[in-house]
Amino acid sequence: MCRPTRPVAVPAAAAASPVRLTRRGKIVLGLLAAAVVAGATVLIWLAIAGRAQAAQRAGPGGPAGSHGMLRVVVHPGQTLWSIAVRTDPAADPRVVIQQIVDDNALTGTAIQAGQVLWVPRL
Repeated sequence: MCRPTRPVAVPAAAAASPVRLTRRGKIVLGLLAAAVVAGATVLIWLAIAGRAQAAQRAGPGGPAGSHGMLRVVVHPGQTLWSIAVRTDPAADPRVVIQQIVDDNALTGTAIQAGQVLWVPRL
């Protein structure tokens, strides 16, 4: 038959003792923490680089494949209207402005000096 077992008394000091890591355990935890930090850094870098690359695209082919496009650096005082009129004086500036906005993925018509724009070539 089975004998009834008695609970074993554990001293209170032994039950509350902190976990102790060996040297190997400390090395493993350090490497794990470094891997987590490196992974987070890579993910953040990829997110920022992807956003910057998307902002520089000038349409379906991007600037590298932008045949029929001119690279224009905005000078102080220039507007999309003045750039559109200079680019194609015979065309309706409103149509050219819309092309510039679409090709450069602009959120509005505000531009700043020093900004690089891709405009349709004649």
